[in-house]
Amino acid sequence: MPFTLAQPAAFGGFEGTTGTVSLASGTTAGNSVIIFFGAYAQTTGTVTGFTKRSPASANSARHHVFDRFNVGAGENNWTIGSGVSGVHSWIVVEVEGVLDYDVGASAIVNTSSGTTAATGTSASCTTYDGVALAFHIATDTGAAPALSGQTGGFAELAQHGHTGATKGVVVALSTQFTQSLGTFQSTATCSVTLDVTDPASAWVAVYSAQGAKRAANIACIWGGGIATVAGIATGTTGNAPFDGVTGSPAIVATTPEPGFCGSNSLELSASAAAENLTWLNTGALGLTAPLGSIQTPVERVCFQFPGALPAADLDVFSGEPGTNPTVIRYRSASGKIGVQIGAGTEQLSADVVAADTWYAVELRVDQRTTTYTGDWQLDSPATGPVGQAQVSLAGATAGLGLNALRLGWNSAQTGTVRYGFVLVSKIAGHYPLGRHDILPVTVDPAGTIALGGTAASTDFETYTSNGTTAAWNATTARDNIDEVPPTIGAAADGLCQVVADATAYVEIPLTTVQGAPDGAIRAVRLYFCGWAASTTAATVGFRDHDGTTEHTLLAAADPAFDNSTTTPAWVCRMAGATSTIVATWTQAKLDALVARVGFSTDASPKIGVHAVIGEAAVQTATAAEVVGQAGGLEVTQQVDPLTSGVLGVTATAPPEYPATLHLDVDGTPESQVVAAGTSYTRPVDAVDVGTVTRIVIEPDLSQQP
Repeated sequence: MPFTLAQPAAFGGFEGTTGTVSLASGTTAGNSVIIFFGAYAQTTGTVTGFTKRSPASANSARHHVFDRFNVGAGENNWTIGSGVSGVHSWIVVEVEGVLDYDVGASAIVNTSSGTTAATGTSASCTTYDGVALAFHIATDTGAAPALSGQTGGFAELAQHGHTGATKGVVVALSTQFTQSLGTFQSTATCSVTLDVTDPASAWVAVYSAQGAKRAANIACIWGGGIATVAGIATGTTGNAPFDGVTGSPAIVATTPEPGFCGSNSLELSASAAAENLTWLNTGALGLTAPLGSIQTPVERVCFQFPGALPAADLDVFSGEPGTNPTVIRYRSASGKIGVQIGAGTEQLSADVVAADTWYAVELRVDQRTTTYTGDWQLDSPATGPVGQAQVSLAGATAGLGLNALRLGWNSAQTGTVRYGFVLVSKIAGHYPLGRHDILPVTVDPAGTIALGGTAASTDFETYTSNGTTAAWNATTARDNIDEVPPTIGAAADGLCQVVADATAYVEIPLTTVQGAPDGAIRAVRLYFCGWAASTTAATVGFRDHDGTTEHTLLAAADPAFDNSTTTPAWVCRMAGATSTIVATWTQAKLDALVARVGFSTDASPKIGVHAVIGEAAVQTATAAEVVGQAGGLEVTQQVDPLTSGVLGVTATAPPEYPATLHLDVDGTPESQVVAAGTSYTRPVDAVDVGTVTRIVIEPDLSQQP
């Protein structure tokens, strides 16, 4: 658990404009300190060297939470500046190890009537090893009141009331541990009736153990699923598959290598010239939560050198925060892969690399302090992932966000590189991402495109010959948009909206891929290859629906579609995710996934799509673990490497007698007879470690010969 106290919580109070917060003993180097500070009067609240986490909202002036991670040894007191003379109360805790702040409620809730004070609801946490902290404050004229009965599964850790000359304030800290994703809220009862003069306030936040497994927050993936480079960087800001292109990339057919590449690879090749594709934080990388700059990017980049190794040094990939980029490159003198941050010392891979062999570099760069650090691994089908020497750079700009990720090289270089699977995460705890397959999700050839919302059959049409339209027909529409790669040119076909209706759309069924028990679905990216009857501006919108929730991928806007026969514009989004929502995928959600196109507010000119194509990233399960074995019976489980949830359970009965597998899944018992000499696999696709609470195999010895 991430919230083990290094010493008992301390508490106290003061009256005035400044006060001292103190622990009984000095801190241990590398631990974390969190200060919870409540005031009767409205205050600014500052603690030098600490980060203020409580939001700056209308009700925040009485309510402050500060933290500091990786403290030095022997610290035991800190000065709080309140800015206003009044009565103040505080609680301070030293926690073993370094924490990460995860999420909190968007605002502090102020209560000025009744006898209860409720926090707002936090955003959904992203950690599988965390603690939720509920902080309540209540005030009263006279003596400090008391707080009790915190709800929502929270247990009170500490409470302190401080009474001044005429007023009092009480603060209470409650905790709840979590190993699953979710939101948190807590209500406390106050011993006095609250009013405008004597209110209460409350806030809830979640902290994570540093290095804990985190919810998949994949910002971008690439697996070559669109099978074309036509318009690969064409479209309005953030909409194309890539945000920038230099040179002449190509898509080439390759032999699939699980965890490294599919049947199509992106090839960059140049002679003494720049050749690259880029993603920008102002574009594709910035479209998924959390908002803001990416200070701890994590990437898995799969590549090979076809035919022969480059004759000279060649950049393969770079992460660029504006200055001091982190570069992955091939070094011809050693035949190794090197990684370097800015002008820092380059570290070379332990092993040399070979032509026509797939490799993956797993890389995490931490740009939060003035010393940047990069952890990396080199993975190949033969050796598996092997950790390499850390890279670093001192004297950098702390907190600098990522501007760009670049496949290829941005200067005159010579060489050829093929790229297979590429994944990018914004969360430091995702390192290493591990092996993923990025599999195609296409228009379901047996599905029926349906009109949705307020759509009438006259609102949409199909088209052939790059613009010859015809009356709506669902089967024709489906067959027009199922090509991979899209048909671009004089024979282009598709579907389009022809009558403005902001609530009308077509719903497009998609194929699925199998995750559990061999893998866990991590991310889905949808590519909409666009078309319009002319270059005149028109609007169209894109959404997805996972069987439960609809997500707006692009609200109705002009995406710069036209009827080009060579370079179409695209709208490309991570499905199930927005700038404020982290996508969490299950097999059921992917099976139910549909795309929705339409929502046009003008439809003049006619506007639609050539094709709808998707890619799903499936992370390889942890190798089967034996959880029970005796007398020829065996039960194994495959585990999600991120959540530790059970993806599948396999029971094997010996040749001599059958057995029965017993499981409790989401609190529901189930049983399955396993015939003698056979195995049975139950895909589970558990969302977290608490989904499966019992796995038992019971022999049926009565049928033993």
